[in-house]
Amino acid sequence: MCECSGESLVNLGSNTVVKDDMGYKWSRCASEGQDCSCDSGTVRFGFMDRWVVTETNASRGSSVKCSVAGFGGKDPVQGQDKECFCQISPPDAAPAKNMNVAIVLLTRRAPDLQNWLRYHLDYMGVKHVFLDVEDTPGFDAVWESLSQADKDRVSVWRPARDGTPGDSRPQDDYTTLQNRQLVAMSRAKKESKQMGIEWLLHIDDDELLYAPMQRPIGEILNSVPQGFDQAYIPNVEAVYTSPDVQSCFMETNMVNMNRYTFVSYANGKAAVRVSDDEAQPAGPHQWRTPQGLEVSAIHLDA
Repeated sequence: MCECSGESLVNLGSNTVVKDDMGYKWSRCASEGQDCSCDSGTVRFGFMDRWVVTETNASRGSSVKCSVAGFGGKDPVQGQDKECFCQISPPDAAPAKNMNVAIVLLTRRAPDLQNWLRYHLDYMGVKHVFLDVEDTPGFDAVWESLSQADKDRVSVWRPARDGTPGDSRPQDDYTTLQNRQLVAMSRAKKESKQMGIEWLLHIDDDELLYAPMQRPIGEILNSVPQGFDQAYIPNVEAVYTSPDVQSCFMETNMVNMNRYTFVSYANGKAAVRVSDDEAQPAGPHQWRTPQGLEVSAIHLDA
C-alpha cells in the first residue's frame, strides 16, 4: 500500500515551514551550532523523524542553542547534522480534538502501580483504565491512595483464577497469561463501547504511554485518518544507571531506541477503534478480524 506522511513544506520568505502529521506548523530557525530565536518557546532539535523538544514555553522569548548541549545533552540522531525548528502558534488555531481513550491491562505485583495510574489518568489524559488485578497483596493500599476522581475512572476486576472461586494465583505460563489478556481485552472493548470510549489500548504495568510535547493521547489518536482502525505505537526501552534502582519510573530519563539491541520485544503495542465491531484481540500486540486478517492499521512514529 501507499501512505502519505502528511508533512508538507511551504516557504515564507527566507524561512521553511513544515506542517507535521498533527497539523502543527514548524519554522526552521537554525542549523546545528547556531542560535534559534523562537517566540512560541517550543523548539525541536533533530533531523527527519527524530527530534527532541523543549518543554512548552520553557524558552519563550529567549534564544536556544541549536546543539546537543542546548538540549540537555540529548542527541536524537547521533552522527548526523541536525537543525532546529520553532513551533508556530497562530492565535486562531483551533485546539485538536481530545478523543476518549482507555487502557486495559493485567497487573500482578506491579513495580509502581500508584505512579502508573496517576501518570496515565492525570498527565496523559486517559479517560478510563480497566485493571485486571492478579496476585497483588498491596493493591488495597494503592487504591486508597488515589483521589476519588481517579477512582471513578478505573474499573477494577478481580476474577477467579484456575477455576477456584477467589483464587488470585494465576499460572506462571506465557500461553495462559496471553489467554487471560485476551479475555480482559475483549471485555474492555465491550465495556468501552458502552461508555463512549473511542480508542482502546493494551499496555503492561511496567510500561508508560508517552506522547511528544505533553499532548494528551487522545489528541495523538485523533490524527489517525479515517479508514485506519488500528494504530501501532512503537516501544523503546528504559536504560538505568544502576541495578539498585528502586523506582523504575522515577529514577531514569534515558531510553534505548535501537530495536536491534532490545532485550524484550520490539513490535510495540496497538490501539484499536472501539467502533470497529469486527476487531478482536490477537494477543497483546495486535487486533484482527474473526477471519484472522489484520485490522486496517497505521504505524505511528517513535
